[in-house]
Amino acid sequence: MKERISFNLFYIGLLSAIIAMVVTAGAFRSSVEKQTQIDLKEEASLVAKIYPHLVDKSELKRFASHTLRITLISSEGVVLVESDADANHMENHLTRPEVVQALKTGAGESFRPSMTLSTDVYYYAKLLPDGNIMRLGIRKSSAVSVFSNVYPYLALLLAGIFIVSIFVARLLSRNFLKPIQAMAENIDSVDFAGENIVVYKELVPFVHKIRAQQENIQKQMRRLERERSKLAILMQNMPEGFILLDQRKNVLMINEVAKQYLHVEEKVEFKNILYFSRNIPLNHAIELAFEGKRHEGEMNLEGRSFQIIVNPVLMGEELSGIICLIFDITDKKNLVQIKEEFTANASHELKTPLTSISGYAEMIENRMVKPSDIPEFAGKIHKEANRLLALTNDIIKLSELDESKGVHPGDDQVDLKEIAQECITLLTPAAAKRNVTLSIQGEAMDITGDRRMLFEMVYNLIDNAIRYNTDNGRVDVILERKMIRVKDTGIGIPEEHQSRIFERFYRVDKSHSKETGGTGLGLAIVKHIAENHEGRISLLSREGVGTEISILFP
Repeated sequence: MKERISFNLFYIGLLSAIIAMVVTAGAFRSSVEKQTQIDLKEEASLVAKIYPHLVDKSELKRFASHTLRITLISSEGVVLVESDADANHMENHLTRPEVVQALKTGAGESFRPSMTLSTDVYYYAKLLPDGNIMRLGIRKSSAVSVFSNVYPYLALLLAGIFIVSIFVARLLSRNFLKPIQAMAENIDSVDFAGENIVVYKELVPFVHKIRAQQENIQKQMRRLERERSKLAILMQNMPEGFILLDQRKNVLMINEVAKQYLHVEEKVEFKNILYFSRNIPLNHAIELAFEGKRHEGEMNLEGRSFQIIVNPVLMGEELSGIICLIFDITDKKNLVQIKEEFTANASHELKTPLTSISGYAEMIENRMVKPSDIPEFAGKIHKEANRLLALTNDIIKLSELDESKGVHPGDDQVDLKEIAQECITLLTPAAAKRNVTLSIQGEAMDITGDRRMLFEMVYNLIDNAIRYNTDNGRVDVILERKMIRVKDTGIGIPEEHQSRIFERFYRVDKSHSKETGGTGLGLAIVKHIAENHEGRISLLSREGVGTEISILFP
């Protein structure tokens, strides 16, 4: 506090000095500029009196100097004489503000940038008896150059004020705080009516209030300490976050789970909840509890969802504290969201083939189809039925995988190369329709797990590579070092879709998926099976070049 007061006093003094100096310097500079303009007019009057007696107009240059510029301009704006440049190469000056004004009123002035001198110039123009205009100009830098001589003295004065301000600020703050420090050191024993210690009379009620609060706090602390010992063991072993607050929102108890949820690393007991929590839902719930209302709500922290339950603790009708419980419901909410999305997507995907089947069947039933077209319609119904069957099977597989999540898949030794060869054999007819070449490379690779699930995983990978391949393309299955890679020369996946390609029912090109009979669940099944076997799946794809999906097993 002492340093803060010192700094404040110092800054106030220094700021006042700077403001005074800036105002003084500004006034001085303005005065210099005005005096320069007056001198410029007087100089013009003197030269105008001498002008009629000049034999040659070019003799005007004799009155110019390194700071004073003289220009003689005809009534048509032609530069006749110029002291700082070649008049023959200068443009017409008829439109210059000071020239225009001089032609109208006999005299004109302006302050503007000079294209000839490339600097700001004060101009004063005077109409001469022969109809010409004499213009005098002085650079602004020259007009205020005298002001630069004052800078060293101002800097010296500022340095002196700086040193004096430091000394005075320290002295004043020390004298001001000395009684307060003495009072603080003897707050429990000082006789404020005595004369041993000088105390500001305005602080006496404050000291009495502090004494009363100290006594009250000690009583409360002794009572809460007894309660604290009873709750400590239970609280620290709770799987939920637990916070106990007193009537002033100070933390009496907090378990490690709550600290972890709220990202608290330091000791926060007996500190206000606002010291480490700025979470609006949590603080709002605590405010309601202080009004005697039980409240349940949700809050989000670092991307996770939490349920909060806040209860007031009453002793009779008096509020003695607040109990706050925090539950991590992230997984529960994610599961609900996944189920809702899955249900909505599944309903939509099942509805599409059913609608087609129903439409074709209705047309046949109502004899809206020629007998010769019935086989074609029957084929479409058969195709949609197969699509519906495949979709149903994939949904059932995903449901089974969800139920088995976290369950050990089995201890069978499965040769992935053997499974890959089986899948290639089964999918060869489908690949032949597209002229897609299938190949397998690598040695036998044993994986511990469920053979049926691993077969499903490899089958879906190769089937997906065939479906989204190009005509005359190829699919290579490569096995090496506990890794299986399925690489194709297909259409590839745009970069913006790659992060979502393993989501259920997600398709990059829905029209293409419908043509090939894809359900949108193949890669989701692959991912689930790989994760159930502790495998890490990765994707490398380039649009128009192809896709490679790799799974690395432990």
